Amino acid sequence: MEPSNGERLLLDLILSAKDRTSLKLLLSEICTPKERATLIQRVGTAKAILDRFTYRQIHEAIGSSSYIISRAKQEILGSENQYVVSYLTNQDRHK
Repeated sequence: MEPSNGERLLLDLILSAKDRTSLKLLLSEICTPKERATLIQRVGTAKAILDRFTYRQIHEAIGSSSYIISRAKQEILGSENQYVVSYLTNQDRHK
């Protein structure tokens, strides 16, 4: 499916970040602190799921609710586009 004009602009804007510092600045300009915290929590939850943490461990470490953990697990493990799984798995290999 082709992205809408707004989505295309957002994707191009994100891709224009040259490094982590500029990406962090970009995200601070287009996202509220709560939106950034939500993104950070989702990625942390995904990583913890892949590392086989229990729901309780994830909740205690990250603060995600069981609903969020369950949804993340369904999305990550059931996704056709395994980008997040591939990225997080490869991060472990390069440590």
